Amino acid sequence: MIYVADTHPFVWYLTGQNRKLGRAATRVFRRMERGLDEVRLSVASLFEIGLLMERGRLRTALGWEGWLSAARATPGLGIDPIDLENVVQARELVALVDPFDRLIAAAALRLGAPLLTADVRVAESGLVKVVW
Repeated sequence: MIYVADTHPFVWYLTGQNRKLGRAATRVFRRMERGLDEVRLSVASLFEIGLLMERGRLRTALGWEGWLSAARATPGLGIDPIDLENVVQARELVALVDPFDRLIAAAALRLGAPLLTADVRVAESGLVKVVW
């Protein structure tokens, strides 16, 4: 099965903060590691990670290039591009204020995939199926 990861679960997974992940999200990442599920990460999440690093809100020894390398090297993780269809879909998700949330949710909708997120606003919007 394919899932889309929001930015924060991917950060927690990659930095070994697995206790922050919900039970279902943990299962998905474990299944991804075994090749049983695929997790997609929107390129919007990579941009968001870069911005968080610039602002000092995300500090790791990886550095920007390290994040890119780790994302590319993670077995079972695919990088999902942003295309025009994504932007059109994201514009329709007016219940979500954050532009990153809109682009990431739009990717999940385009792929027909559940979204791995702890974001209550996204879950309560009912716009996309959430797994946590």
